[in-house]
Amino acid sequence: MSKVYSLMIGFPHGMGDFICLTPALKSIRKQLEDSQIMIITLPKLKNAELLKNCPYIDEHHTFGVDLWEEVNLAKEGTKEEKTIANQCYQHNYKIWLNYISKKGLWHKAAPTLIKFSDVTFKRHKVDIVYDEFQIPNVGTQTEVFISDEERQMAKRFIPKVPYVFVARNSTDKSRVMPNEVYASEITTKKPVIFAGKERNINIEFEIMRNADKVIVTNSVFMHAADAMNKKIDVLFLGKYLNGRLGYNRIRPRNTEVVKIVEEK
Repeated sequence: MSKVYSLMIGFPHGMGDFICLTPALKSIRKQLEDSQIMIITLPKLKNAELLKNCPYIDEHHTFGVDLWEEVNLAKEGTKEEKTIANQCYQHNYKIWLNYISKKGLWHKAAPTLIKFSDVTFKRHKVDIVYDEFQIPNVGTQTEVFISDEERQMAKRFIPKVPYVFVARNSTDKSRVMPNEVYASEITTKKPVIFAGKERNINIEFEIMRNADKVIVTNSVFMHAADAMNKKIDVLFLGKYLNGRLGYNRIRPRNTEVVKIVEEK
């Protein structure tokens, strides 16, 4: 029988980053199957119902301080603006550390904290660095969690003929796909479904999974396609990546990508 812990994971990152975290969560749950596992995320993950069906989490809490908002806004800014954005990030980082520490004390079980500083991203492969739990290298196969009910709901939006799925938006404006990127890939012969906020994120994933052609920006949909081993026909990496990060750093690990677009 495994030792019983009460764990709290602070994770102030985006939805795509959470998908990258799933191999580590699966490993933690497998080794500590009788433990209570809690996670604190940004509210947008809960609003999108991304973790709704995740079997590795017992409790999902949220905290509204976004570490990345200022950083994303300043990516195309001046050197001074980028410096200020980095200072905001460091300030908000400390707020998160303080919050999850206090949150742990509020629980009677006095959870052991896995702070987000213990989660390292290596080419979007997540390892948990925490010796006490002896979490091994968990690999790169990520997961999304779509219920049978959500699959049925998705059928209401899926055409009876082959269609194109397009996810062009991102909270990072440098990764919003220009119209010409997807317009050149669309023909009048196939219906087009654009990802939108009127459906929960898992329904969107199911619609994408059934599409004949997938055109996505570097966003949660890229990571979801990778998790489902769904071929990506066009991937827009965003202009800020050009010449700096590129495809070797941020890319799907488990699925085929036919065409890469970086804005010059």
